[in-house]
Amino acid sequence: MRVPRCAMALAALWLAGATVAAAGDGGVFQRPEHPERLVRADGRPAVLCGAGDPEDFLYRGRRMPDGTRQGDQEAIIRRLAAHGGNCLYLQVVRSHGGDGRPDHNPFVGSNPARGLSEPILAQWERWFQMMDRLGVSALLFLYDDSARIWSTGDAVGEPERAFVEALARRFRHVPNLVWIVGEEAEEAMTPRRCQALAALLRTADRPGRVIGNHHWSGTDFPSWVPGGDLSLLAMQCNVPPAQAHARALEARRRAGGRYAVLYAENTELERATTDDARRFLWGSAMAGVWPLLYGIDVVSTPPATLRLLGVLRRFFEEAALASPEPADDLAFSAAVWALRDARRGWVACADGAEGPLGLRNLPPGVYRLRWVDAASGRTATERRSWTDAGDRLLVRPAGIGPACAVWLRRE
Repeated sequence: MRVPRCAMALAALWLAGATVAAAGDGGVFQRPEHPERLVRADGRPAVLCGAGDPEDFLYRGRRMPDGTRQGDQEAIIRRLAAHGGNCLYLQVVRSHGGDGRPDHNPFVGSNPARGLSEPILAQWERWFQMMDRLGVSALLFLYDDSARIWSTGDAVGEPERAFVEALARRFRHVPNLVWIVGEEAEEAMTPRRCQALAALLRTADRPGRVIGNHHWSGTDFPSWVPGGDLSLLAMQCNVPPAQAHARALEARRRAGGRYAVLYAENTELERATTDDARRFLWGSAMAGVWPLLYGIDVVSTPPATLRLLGVLRRFFEEAALASPEPADDLAFSAAVWALRDARRGWVACADGAEGPLGLRNLPPGVYRLRWVDAASGRTATERRSWTDAGDRLLVRPAGIGPACAVWLRRE
């Protein structure tokens, strides 16, 4: 099989300084020529759909004398993976002004002056390795919102430099991490400080690691600069679920192909119904932005809600859309959202309406259709053929409910 030149270039980059992640693990990268696309080490699109919580994952449970925890972390990982979710949102420093307790940091005796605690880091590594075995990525924040240990303005002082570099080197070999500098970074850091921290992570960590930042609610990326080390907006946009699609589209337009966007947090989902959660997840994904579901701790989250994560992830992994472009103008009848991929076909999605799903201007040919019920996960496959171009009404198969999606690929 012919290997694309971009794939060979990526392989050379990653092999230069790190072991390439195996297919199916949690490793996430970006194509140098297409930074807006998240991919796996083998070039497949990386579909991230998981829990935008629990932020205190690393500090849950009873603290032991050496700083390690007896908590439910392994249960969270197993339950998320069992239902098909593949990403967790967690934070390193939650003390010193953050939302956590004074011992929510990885230092010896919780004192930054004493340096990083090896027992704590070793326990984290075991959790990260377990996540990797089960295909779960960690969206790993250096700092919680307002957390600030060192007040050094735009610059990064030597104690903080040593902390960041040691942390990055300690987990350099772990493939399934995506670094995020700070949650609601404006609360404690200037854009220049965020860029300086990202540069430290870039230098100390493995080649190809994705590094991003998180800001106050909105669709812009104020700490991004051309040629800098921040290449992912972990977006917070707090809007009702019905507005998630429009905001994700707006964020994607603002990115303009210069960086990737992940819908990492939406606090309007804290007490969301299962329908609200589904609407948010599919609304974001159908804008070409992968979503994380806020307000769930996984261990007590109803199975029906967790199942939504796996349903969406498996559907889009099978579709393997390399360059999906939102195309809502193609959707009609019960379909409200559409995506188009130059090589992999079309996706149409209905958000609860009865009737057939409509797609405009389909070319003639033989098509494979893959349907999914967005609530139950039930699937169906069929083939259709058309001899001329035109608008098509796609009648859903038996068992596919009003909230559904269909992927069409011309054979």
